[in-house]
Amino acid sequence: MMDAREWNEYYADNDDPWTRPDDDLIDEVTNLPAGRALDLGAGEGANSIWLARRGWEVTSIEQAPVAIDTLARLATGEGLSIRGEVADVANYCTDVQYDLVLICYLPLPADTRRRTLVNAAAALGPGGVLLLIGIPVSAPGPVEPAISHKPSVSLGVADEIAGSFPQLSIERCDVRRRVIGCAEGELRSDVMLIRARRAVSDDAGDLRSADPCTEK
Repeated sequence: MMDAREWNEYYADNDDPWTRPDDDLIDEVTNLPAGRALDLGAGEGANSIWLARRGWEVTSIEQAPVAIDTLARLATGEGLSIRGEVADVANYCTDVQYDLVLICYLPLPADTRRRTLVNAAAALGPGGVLLLIGIPVSAPGPVEPAISHKPSVSLGVADEIAGSFPQLSIERCDVRRRVIGCAEGELRSDVMLIRARRAVSDDAGDLRSADPCTEK
């Protein structure tokens, strides 16, 4: 697992920012009305930029300052509404309510996964959608082909993640084999997609009661 310093060095050595949005994000979000979006683990902002181009007001959270600098430069060049913030995603808390919270290929070790997901769910406004995309721990067989910087992108097994959202309605939860594009090239792996929605009439207190931001 790479730490914040290593991620910053990784992005500092990348002369060609990755600007291709995730295909699953496009499929899941294209028909949603634009609103406020929170992109957790935004990297250099490929997904944030795609959302902003379609009218979303985006907040992008990333632990690597170099990546946020790149995102800001790209967004400014297009006049896009993106607010980038350098922060530890696992401990990021906000009082803003979002219509979409995105976690896409974000390395989440087991010891930080629960509080990351609870905080993400707590950031949803009524009717908001939580979209999680990543390689499941239980993916059979190796990721192909092997690459020099194989991303450690795991959101945990599907039933574990689904069980983290008792206050949300799970609209989709599946795993399928697909080709993933990334800065190092293309690879083939199982990809897990979970889409959960908060009820329009849900009381924010139900979600905040399990929020690590409020735990002593």
